[in-house]
Amino acid sequence: MNGEKLILEPDSGTVHQLNATAGFVWELCDGRTPIAKIVSTFASRYRISQTVAERDVRAVVGQLSALRLLKE
Repeated sequence: MNGEKLILEPDSGTVHQLNATAGFVWELCDGRTPIAKIVSTFASRYRISQTVAERDVRAVVGQLSALRLLKE
C-alpha cells in the first residue's frame, strides 16, 4: 500500500499503520543499528539535511516507543 507498513501486536490484536517514512525507520530499527546510522540513512534516502532527518527519526522512534513497539 504505497510503502505503508502494518504492524500487528499479537497480544492485543491491535494493528498499527505506518506511512512510508515511518515504515522506513521501522525497518532500520533492528536493535543493532545505532540511531546516528538510522538518521544518516534516512537523510540520504529522502535527500534531507541531517538536522531534519534527526528530528524526524527521533519523532518516529519516540512514537514507536510510546506505543511499546520498540524495546529500549
